[in-house]
This record gives sequence, C-alpha cells and structure tokens, in this order.
Amino acid sequence: MNSNDSPMQMHSALACKLLSCCMLALLFLAVGPQAVAQEYSLTVESSPGVTAGVTVNKFYVNMVHPTDRMSAVYGNDEAGLSIDVPMGAFNSQFNSSWNASGINPAFLGVFPDLADDTYATIGLSGPASASGIPGAADPSIVEDPNQPVTPFFATNGATLLEATTFTGASWYILNTASNGLPDANMRVLILQIATAGGVSGTVNFQVFPEGDGEAAIYKTVNFDGPGIFGGGVVGSGCTDPGACNFDPSAFPDDGSCEYNSCVGCMDESACNFDEGALIDDSEACEFCGCASIEGYALEVDAYPATALDGMTTYRFYVKVENADDNMSAVFGNSETPLVVNVPQGAYNSPLNASWNASGLNPNFLAVFPEMVDDTYATIGLDGPAATSGIPNAADALIVEDQSQPIVPFFTTDGSTSLLSNGLIGSSWFSLSDAGNTLPDENLRVLVLQVTTAGSVDGVLNVQVLPGAEGAEDVIETFAFNGPGIYGAGASTANACG
Repeated sequence: MNSNDSPMQMHSALACKLLSCCMLALLFLAVGPQAVAQEYSLTVESSPGVTAGVTVNKFYVNMVHPTDRMSAVYGNDEAGLSIDVPMGAFNSQFNSSWNASGINPAFLGVFPDLADDTYATIGLSGPASASGIPGAADPSIVEDPNQPVTPFFATNGATLLEATTFTGASWYILNTASNGLPDANMRVLILQIATAGGVSGTVNFQVFPEGDGEAAIYKTVNFDGPGIFGGGVVGSGCTDPGACNFDPSAFPDDGSCEYNSCVGCMDESACNFDEGALIDDSEACEFCGCASIEGYALEVDAYPATALDGMTTYRFYVKVENADDNMSAVFGNSETPLVVNVPQGAYNSPLNASWNASGLNPNFLAVFPEMVDDTYATIGLDGPAATSGIPNAADALIVEDQSQPIVPFFTTDGSTSLLSNGLIGSSWFSLSDAGNTLPDENLRVLVLQVTTAGSVDGVLNVQVLPGAEGAEDVIETFAFNGPGIYGAGASTANACG
C-alpha cells in the first residue's frame, strides 16, 4: 500500500486510522454481525421559518432506548443518499460551515434568519460548545471529492444532495459524543432543510442500540415531505471484522471475505511500516536504508494583534520541501507529546464557537475585528474552507483523548496549556485530497495561531506526506520558544550501519 494514500501514520491508538478506512462504506465504525430491526424510523417535521415564505423541515431519527446512540448518516453506491429540493435550499451566508457549528447563538439576535439555515447534524442545532450538553462534539464529515455533499449545505438555492459512488460520504460522531443520545422525546436531529417548496429523497443512518457498536443497526428510509417514515436495511457482504474487506453495513454474510490484500508490516519503527495493514507480516519489516528526510522546519512568526492592544499573535507554519507535499497532521501521544505553553493565557474569542478557523466567518470581521486574533488550530486555513477560495479545501478534523481533551485550549479564554501525552493521544488533521494541505508560494502551511499578552513555547509533532511517488511519510518533532525558525527533529525512519 502507498503511504501517501492515507491521512495519518502514527500510533494506532490515536484513532486517526478510523478516518483512513471510513471512506469505504463507514469502516470507521468497528462493529460485528449486524442486527436487523425495523423499529427505528424517521420523522420529518415542518414549520414556518423566520424568513418569509420559507418552511423549515427538521429530520429526526426516532430511538427505542434512552441509551441508544445515533452514529452516522451516509450514502454510497449500495445505499444511495439522495435529497431533492426542487425550489432550492436556503443556506445563510452567515453560516460558513456545512453543520450547525457556525450557528453561533451570539449572532441570532442580529441575524435571525441564520436559524433557518440548511445544515447536517447529529443531535445539535448549534455549536457543541454552546449546546449545554456535557461531552457534546460537532459532527465530522468524509466525502468523495468527485461527488462532495458539503456544497449542498453551503450554496444558497442548492437543489440536490447525492452520495451514490463507491467511496460515498457520511457525517458522523464518535460513540463517546453525548449528542448522539436521544432527547426527551426519544429523538435525535440529523438534518435541517429550509425551502419554499417540497423535499423528498432517501437517507441511510446507523444507530448503536443502547450504545452497543457490535449490534449496530443500519436503516434506509424513503421520505416525501413531513411525516413518519419507516425503512429497510442494506445488503449482504463480508461481516467478519478480521477480514480485509469487512463491510459493517453488510447483512447477511455472503462468503466474500478475503484476508490477503491487507497484509503488511505493522511495526511502526520499521522503514516500511504500513498503517493500512490489518494483518501483520513481521518478516516483511525492514529497518535499514531509510535515513531521515531533511529540510522540513517550523517557522513561528510574531506580530502585534490586529484588534487587541498589548497582545501578540503567533502564527506557526510548517515549511515543506516541495510544492506538492501535503501537510497532514499535528499530533501528540505518550511517545511524542504535544505541548503548547502560554503563561499569560491565550486569547479565545467568544464569537468563534469552533476549535479551528471554521468559525471565523469573514462576513463578521468588519463588525467584530477581534475575531481575527482568535487562537485556533488549523491545516492551511485562517477562516472557513468554504470562503477560502482554495479548490477542494476542507476544514480540519480532530480526534482527541476524552480523558485529556485539547479542544478546551482553543475555546476557553485565558487557557495557559495544551498537552497531549496520553496513550491514546490527540491530533488535528486533514485528508490528503484537501487543497489546503498544499503549501503556499513560500512553501509553508499554517498549522496553529496563538494570541497572548506574553510568550509561547512548547513542542509540535507533525506529519507531512511528500508529493514524490513512493516517498515515505515524514514525521518531525519541533521544540520551539517564541518566534523563529526551528530545524527538523528526529524522523520515524531509521538508518543502519
């Protein structure tokens, strides 16, 4: 397998491997033989919107048990996701995200039609940080770049959402996110569409009954306007989790399981470590002849904050070697800790409800200039992907150890420390096909912004996917202290002799 095809190459406990698998029929959800149940249904409720002439349609999955967890909405070539809105969906220019994280409650009094926005969700009608739900998390998305679904939620007047390719698409949350649990009415919101006309189509969703991933239920539901709709289940396939072609959406098993295509070296210290391998072939591992790749660096720029007197904004850039190198991830775990120390506290604007730059909608900057000084994590973006002008751009994703989360560092004003040194670890990252992973004209990619009245120091670990065909992924560790240029640290590659 070519390592350039995956978003991550690091300790498996980071859980980023989830994302390298999920594009093929939701492999990020490790489940066993599937239960077939018909009791989970879809309710579509309609009500007048704030905008004159617009009807807001809310889509809920009806649960059975109070501990059921809504996991994902998805579509692919076997279970197509299709939503038809003939008169066009209303998408507010003030929500720059595909989900509800951009519907900041602080803006609704000034921009009331923001509440009518069309968005995808799992159990949230606004940012997770403002929901009041302990342990809530904004949903993530994976999509086929040849048939993306995010434009449906970003383009005003969009008429069709489709996910019908082999790769498919899905918006989802992890099983630890509490917004997957049903509300007092035993329902979970998964979608809102505002339009002046009708809406119809087919949705597929996955539920973990009573939180049990091994008993996952998959439903396909056809709908037409408001009402309560039932559904069916997806087709047969390989149901063995140990097989290379395991399909968590399959039922029953059709005997197609195979165990050869995913064999490889699973020793992370080896030169030819294969992060996509599921079955270990230790005899194939090589430990010599793969010297560290030199030339990658961390550049920390500093300048006075735009709107905050006495504060300094630090921007962290990874300097790469080639114009086709992809900046993949910033990460930390027990073997390679991620540390950012800000003794006098980091400035976090209350107007950016996200941990990344997706909440810095440029439409608000003229009214709230201090938003540009916000502290955030990123991969190549200083605002929402939707407004960046970069082809195929995508907002950064995150995975984190729930016992040592890093998101609070980017959402709590005055935060003094970001630390990820646990066995599971944490990472923010982008998939390699996102246009914002490529460097700018100076061969740099922005990965972090911190604004503070004092200094900043620490250690960043990064992963770069070199553009050269067959090149090994590069893992570098940079210790930094204030502005400057910091040379490459130790790579995961080895040299012998």
